[in-house]
Amino acid sequence: MEDDKDMCVNLSNLSSILEHPVFPDWMSVEIEIESIYKLSVNNVQCLYHYTSLEGFQSIMQKRDFWISNIRYMNDSHEFENGKTICKEIIEKKLGRAGKDEISQYLYGLLNVCNQKASQGFHVINSKDIFSLSFCNNGDILTQWQFYGNEGIAIGFENSVGSFDAITFMNEDQYDDEIEEMNPDEMLPHDEIRLFPKRIIYRDDEKIEIFESILEMGINFIKKYPGNVDMCIEGISDVLFYYFALMKDEHFEHEHELRFLHYFNKDNRRIHFRKRNGILLPYIKMKILNVDCRPHKVFPIADIVVAPSSQKEYVADSVKYFLEKSGYEYLVDKVRISEIPYRN
Repeated sequence: MEDDKDMCVNLSNLSSILEHPVFPDWMSVEIEIESIYKLSVNNVQCLYHYTSLEGFQSIMQKRDFWISNIRYMNDSHEFENGKTICKEIIEKKLGRAGKDEISQYLYGLLNVCNQKASQGFHVINSKDIFSLSFCNNGDILTQWQFYGNEGIAIGFENSVGSFDAITFMNEDQYDDEIEEMNPDEMLPHDEIRLFPKRIIYRDDEKIEIFESILEMGINFIKKYPGNVDMCIEGISDVLFYYFALMKDEHFEHEHELRFLHYFNKDNRRIHFRKRNGILLPYIKMKILNVDCRPHKVFPIADIVVAPSSQKEYVADSVKYFLEKSGYEYLVDKVRISEIPYRN
């Protein structure tokens, strides 16, 4: 975390983003906040996705990911954790505010925080946020404890040297288009580029981020009186974006890096599967290269098999599967976890 002096400099730069009183660049606020708090994933050449043997088989055969709705994940306070902290900060500020446009702004944001969706141009609905989880370590004990004997960590590499984005296309949409043209002729027009973001666990960091965002709105209102509603709309989008990047401190051991997808268009492309006694909503996303075409060589740098009493046996079966599935070039990438855990 940067010191207070550097933080002030950064936030003053951030305020300059909102120069236009009619069309302030609210999305640039998100980007600048991410830069200040180092939420983007830089200088990482391999990101790991933990899954089961069954999930590994599906990913390799279909070259897709199932991106799940965050409301049905293992953290029961998902999305609400950050929202609760933000509401507490707003309420404290209201206790010190007078009856002016700043109090209108704070009351407006508090009202939006009690809703399911933000109110700005980029409406973010808490019901329709889907997430794909990675981390930058392929051998974490708590992950193996979750997946048991059948856990695998797939390490995806990024040839450009830093993990900027993964290119996806909705698999149902991809299947529709592939019927009409050759994959090599597909044009990049419906692709989705998702960027990994670091999950925020510590409450003190969450408070700093919300204080910064709320203060930017206050400064905007002071500079451009009469634009309270516009400010509420824009700041609400920014707040809801960060609610989806915050989890309870008890999950810090996961070291999660998250790809977020805000889905609010075609409900027919949402699928459901039974898991842990519920119907879990998910979206099938095809993994493509930067040109929006299928990878000729799947960009995997590492495959880690969970520790167990039969880990060598499992690793051998994984290698045989890869060899017989056209992935001979990945056989030497398979290794066994170095953790001495008797699963």
